[in-house]
Amino acid sequence: MTASTHSNTGAYQHVERIQLGNRLLRRREVELKTGKSRSSIYKGVSDGTFPAPVPIGDNSVACPFFHGERG
Repeated sequence: MTASTHSNTGAYQHVERIQLGNRLLRRREVELKTGKSRSSIYKGVSDGTFPAPVPIGDNSVACPFFHGERG
């Protein structure tokens, strides 16, 4: 992945590499897997209890989902 040229990154973190065995899920997939609402997911990100989304394109983000993690 290359660094984004956008300066407005907000709560997102820059990630150079995702370890093999880990997946990136879109928010809807995270909602379905965890049973949490969008607001609960972002509250968890804010509290540090849920992984922050990472940019996967100019207007797209995904959440890391680690192998073996349960929702």
